[in-house]
Amino acid sequence: DNHNYDDNDKEDQQKVVVLYDKYVWPTKRVTDYRTQYSGITPAHFSNANKHQLVTLDQCRMDVLQLLHSTHNNNNNSTN
Repeated sequence: DNHNYDDNDKEDQQKVVVLYDKYVWPTKRVTDYRTQYSGITPAHFSNANKHQLVTLDQCRMDVLQLLHSTHNNNNNSTN
């Protein structure tokens, strides 16, 4: 986890669960990464390997698949 957490956020750090660990490759020039909120800097993209970068469409498909499988797992566990 490469997020920049404040020392006062120790309780919140314990609640973090990473569900998707890829970067969506921007199609336009990024003018503000909002690093103070996202923890993302330009270096994340320049240092990322090809398996860490996805298109927005790929991200959407991955998240839908993740949600679908999570939904099915939750439904199956209640039976």
